[in-house]
Amino acid sequence: MSEAIDVASLSKTFGGQAALSDVSFSVPEGAFACLVGPSGCGKTTLLRILAGLETPSSGQVLLNGSDATRLNPASRSIGVVFQSYALFPNLTAAQNIAFGLHGKDWPRSNKQARVDEVLALVGLSGLAKRKPVQLSGGQQQRVALARALAPRPRFLLLDEPLSALDPHVRGALRAELKDIQRRTGVTTVMVTHDQEEALALADLVVVLRAGRLEQAGSPRHLLEQPATPFVADFVANMNIIEARAESGERISIGATVIAGVVHGLAPGAALSVAAAQGNTRLTDAALPAACPARVRAVEFAGRQLRVIARLEAGGTLIRAHAPLGSPVASGDVIGVAFDPQSLRVYAGAP
Repeated sequence: MSEAIDVASLSKTFGGQAALSDVSFSVPEGAFACLVGPSGCGKTTLLRILAGLETPSSGQVLLNGSDATRLNPASRSIGVVFQSYALFPNLTAAQNIAFGLHGKDWPRSNKQARVDEVLALVGLSGLAKRKPVQLSGGQQQRVALARALAPRPRFLLLDEPLSALDPHVRGALRAELKDIQRRTGVTTVMVTHDQEEALALADLVVVLRAGRLEQAGSPRHLLEQPATPFVADFVANMNIIEARAESGERISIGATVIAGVVHGLAPGAALSVAAAQGNTRLTDAALPAACPARVRAVEFAGRQLRVIARLEAGGTLIRAHAPLGSPVASGDVIGVAFDPQSLRVYAGAP
């Protein structure tokens, strides 16, 4: 599969502050990519550079192999859906969609046919004459998406298009958005602050932190092989725990020694351990391989409990699951045990 978008050593500085630093990744043709990371990590700046609304301080953007770094937005064959949707309030849904269809490529007859086509694509055929104020938030989002798709762009950029919707509508539209992207085959890059959303939608997840690329890969790759403790925490929602290397395949968390952990580090070296919540067990604090902890909160999480406890060693908050009805309550002293073979080890303290 060829690369539709190549971001090469991209950096952007605003007033001496780096918004992006040497970011590189590629998006295959027809793929759905999501940019994720904490607020202020550079996601929207990167999207605006792809759209041609910002110029990078250094680096390149290649679209289908051609240098588009300084190409104006109109020449990039890009459709954009902004977080606010940016619909014209005085125009109907059909008129909003038709707004971008102009020039010799779109005579009146072709224009109307295309508007009807994308209205059907987003499920709004019966609402063509309604103005934005007469549409729900989800319907407005569909109009904005239809307007972006109407000119048949080669690339679609989405800036948190679902963030203003309530959770129920958001979940339904997320599935529709993925289906529409698959049917159209348009290469898509979406900014989202919702890791679950990125994992559900994307073929490629690009994780940014403080303007730098932490990791890029498929959802499965990031969940199974997070490259850094940050990715393990932010994307895979794993517990990150401070530990030390011991001789052989052993590590220690405080006074608790855990055997069977491959680490390859010198004894005494500081390390970070990532433990999946599903492989973090609650047990008796007196057991040799258990880390003593005090329960801070117990929450309902579907058909199980989520237990949040603070380890006595280092004070790290960890999250674990327990069956409904488990006799665990805030303030209890418990033991926390980890599956040694499932732990991921990183050099250096968290």
